[in-house]
Amino acid sequence: MNSYTNHIDEKLKEFANKVVPYPEHKRALETIMRCVETTRQRGEPSSALITGESGTGKSTVSRLAVSMFGEPTVVTTESGSVQTYPAIFQALLGVPTLKSLSSDLLNKLGATDLTGDTSALFNRLVRLLKTSQTKLIVLDEFDKILDKGAVKSQVMTCNWLRSLMNETLIPVVIVGVPKCEEIITANPQTSRRYPYRLEMHQLEYAAVNPKSVLTQTLRSLGQDIKEIGGFDNCVSFSGDHALTAMYLATGGNLNGIRLILNDSFRTALIRNDGSFTLEDMADAFEPMTVDTVINTYGNPFRMKIEALKKAVSRGNTH
Repeated sequence: MNSYTNHIDEKLKEFANKVVPYPEHKRALETIMRCVETTRQRGEPSSALITGESGTGKSTVSRLAVSMFGEPTVVTTESGSVQTYPAIFQALLGVPTLKSLSSDLLNKLGATDLTGDTSALFNRLVRLLKTSQTKLIVLDEFDKILDKGAVKSQVMTCNWLRSLMNETLIPVVIVGVPKCEEIITANPQTSRRYPYRLEMHQLEYAAVNPKSVLTQTLRSLGQDIKEIGGFDNCVSFSGDHALTAMYLATGGNLNGIRLILNDSFRTALIRNDGSFTLEDMADAFEPMTVDTVINTYGNPFRMKIEALKKAVSRGNTH
């Protein structure tokens, strides 16, 4: 890999790490932090449930919340040195079992001994969480539990969650699709441990409205691309054309927006002529399959503004 390729990779990574503080992200972050603070104040776990369809930014904001607690460190006390893990983010890998849930979290805590039955692993997890001074656990993609189908398995998982919170007094934030709330609500004893709940949504379109969340988000990301890429000529998201095209291309799905911008940014960096254009986004969109795309019967980045507005007014989605 040559130095220029490395240079491009560094710029793409810098852009990927940019977080847009739009209101729903802020509310989700505040919800997570509030559950941690309430747990600390009351001495009783009061957890949060963050739901939303794919691509609404749930994982991004959850990872950000975990990062705010700091990196794992070694703390020396009178009793010796202790490895601390202030917060843990764990995405469920495949359809979870009670044993795999304990094993995955033990692995995050640096445990090397993952032998034993479900009960032994759970007890080891509880002991390690207490010594690791963990203040927050985030379980992402909790909807994997839906794949199990059996109500009995879902009840057992809820009981496992409740026991973990009761034994450690650590809030466990659940992140997943809206249907996850049904599993929690169906188990009253676990449900009461989740007083904080927030559903995240797609960004809504509002034509020529500089205060709309979609407009502000795209402006912010566009400005990041211009500054990181050092472009003299950069497409503007202040006007109707690029804004409407992006909405039609993604349905306001934040993940889809980031993907198109990432690929078009890469194209512009490789071309290296100081410009980032609407055509770059058209090329990025061409080979993609975006579930939330609005039915335009064409590449929205190559359509005239009149056709774009008609497509929005139709409001048909796949």
